[in-house]
Amino acid sequence: VGNDIMKEARNILGPSTEFIKSLRQNDMPSKTKYSELCTAPVQEAQYLASCTYEENTKWGEGAGFWYKSVLEDAMTGYMLQSKGWRSVYLNPPRPQFLVWCFVTIPRISFLYGVSLYPKVSDPFFIAFGFVFISSLVKHLCEVVDTGGSVRTWLNEQRIWKIKSLTCFSYGVADCVMAKLGLREASFIPTNKAEDSNKAKLYEMGKYDFSTSNMFLVPLVSAVSLNLCCFVGGVARVIGVGNWVEMFGQGILSLYGLIISYPVLEAMLVRQDKGCIPLSAILTSSFFVVLSITFGYFIF
Repeated sequence: VGNDIMKEARNILGPSTEFIKSLRQNDMPSKTKYSELCTAPVQEAQYLASCTYEENTKWGEGAGFWYKSVLEDAMTGYMLQSKGWRSVYLNPPRPQFLVWCFVTIPRISFLYGVSLYPKVSDPFFIAFGFVFISSLVKHLCEVVDTGGSVRTWLNEQRIWKIKSLTCFSYGVADCVMAKLGLREASFIPTNKAEDSNKAKLYEMGKYDFSTSNMFLVPLVSAVSLNLCCFVGGVARVIGVGNWVEMFGQGILSLYGLIISYPVLEAMLVRQDKGCIPLSAILTSSFFVVLSITFGYFIF
């Protein structure tokens, strides 16, 4: 029976005997000593480090992105959890990567001349700049390696920001309200019918913003706030001359403007059916004024 179990484990997890034994440590910690794991043969390490480790195993066939698309990684995670897969490299009891993702604070502080990052002359500024640039370059390399272009990379950056401000925000709010018993989660199917106007915008490379104001207002509010804070912040820096302290925040604000150019174009330039309606712009202007006023009392 034991040999059959080990044979089945090798078919699923690969040929490494030491690796399979290490997995049993989670269920029987008293039978596996740490010293035994540290004395694993070099051949076992080569099994784990090889690029062909998952070949001819269920892991190589059953894991990975479903439908060969990165957009389906959430479905991949769901399916793996349903089948009982679990992480063996990092599964600490305490949740990891608990961070804040600021959207408005750096912009408003730039407007009022409050420095959040090290001076550009400070050596610590290199660390912030390296993290920011390396994340963009890494994404660009991934896009290029998969046959994409710089334009594809830029569009992916823009879509990620748009989804973060709209879909993800409402998804989190809906989940929290459902957990608190304030409402039940609802799923409304969207219109999938072919539209000649939308197809024309797609062929022209234009973003289509003909959707509900519920999704447009958060997006337009964030973009408008960034634009106002950038203009006001640059004017303050020119007048005061503290560009050394405010350089980092100014670059972030400028990057936000470049990424949100399609939104600004749909607000101020475009007049087609895919532009942002005036009602969404006026509603967003109210929240922008409210945010700037609130920032005045805070900073």
